[in-house]
Amino acid sequence: MWGSPQEVDGTRLARDGVVTVIAAYRLGALGLLYLPGVFDTDAEGNFALLDHLAALRWVRDNIAAFYGDPTRVTIGGVSNGGRGVGTLLATPSARGLFQQAVVQSGTGVGFLLAEPGQAIETTERVLAELSLDFSRAADLRKLPAEDIVTAQTTVAAAWPTRLPYLLVRDGTTVPRRPIDALHAGISADVRLLIGTTRNEQDAAMPLSINGNEGTSMLVIADMLDRTRSAYRDLLPTHYSEGEVTAAAITASEWWIPAIRVAEAHGSAGGATWMYRLDWRLQPRGAGPGALHGLDVPFALHNLDNPLYAPLLAMADGGQKRLQLLAEQMYPAWLRFIVGDDPVGAYWPRYDSDTRTTLIFDDVSYLAEDPDSELRSVWNGVLDPDSDENIHVGS
Repeated sequence: MWGSPQEVDGTRLARDGVVTVIAAYRLGALGLLYLPGVFDTDAEGNFALLDHLAALRWVRDNIAAFYGDPTRVTIGGVSNGGRGVGTLLATPSARGLFQQAVVQSGTGVGFLLAEPGQAIETTERVLAELSLDFSRAADLRKLPAEDIVTAQTTVAAAWPTRLPYLLVRDGTTVPRRPIDALHAGISADVRLLIGTTRNEQDAAMPLSINGNEGTSMLVIADMLDRTRSAYRDLLPTHYSEGEVTAAAITASEWWIPAIRVAEAHGSAGGATWMYRLDWRLQPRGAGPGALHGLDVPFALHNLDNPLYAPLLAMADGGQKRLQLLAEQMYPAWLRFIVGDDPVGAYWPRYDSDTRTTLIFDDVSYLAEDPDSELRSVWNGVLDPDSDENIHVGS
């Protein structure tokens, strides 16, 4: 529902020889209403994803004019963009349009998808706010975009979960859940760099728009309560109940989905590297930690981006500490993009036996199965073979 290409600055990549394209796509109701049979076109929904595909086809057809190589394309995204990249990995019509993918904090990546019935319900609620019914849905094209955005905000504020606008399993563009397609090996030839931040929910809680910041978009309430109870036993006793809840939700919406995608991609033979950002803005108890989106200015080495300036100004330790982290993360991203193993030979690929993960911090290090006890709490949850304990189409 919010965000813009201005949040991503490819200047440093371009200076280092990477032809960089930043593509906008439709958000909220404009990009994610499901409108089967409404328009005289094959496109009935997933308009945001179709925007991604259009951008990728443009790159394939035109990038050579900018001295780019259409056979060496890396796609990347953060948050909803990361979930979009995860969906493109599993989209049949995207095959061959990219060779590498970077998923940073993909919210519910692999799993968060609406079923057609739920998507229709979302559409009908937005139409009702605009005094339309489904038989008159084509009139959406006659309305000012501002009216549609106002309606989408009103619907979202009353929605029982935090995210009413989702890609839909429409049977064509998205024929099945991305996690299932990845497990079946649809993108086994694509190299994948994927990871999260340790304290994602530190940013997400203030973004709640309807008072449900203590809930998960993916995991049903009973399962979240059980994992939260287990986390209470495993985390240090001085952690507050709010910190325990935030840690459980961070796992349910970001950390565990990323692990499941890495597992699925790797099991099908796909080359996969996993990272996690543990670097905290401020010490625990004094302010936010490694919150959602914090890795973007470091991974792209654009610490001067004015959109991140207020956030980075909060960093304990000042500019030198910021630079030291960027000088660890950015070279890894650059190496991956140009086709090398990130950070050279010492960052092994991720597999379900060792679960080797590069932890970025003031001093970065490799860890095998980091926080294994916390990860084990989620065994059997967000499983490609089962929908048990998760919201399906909600």
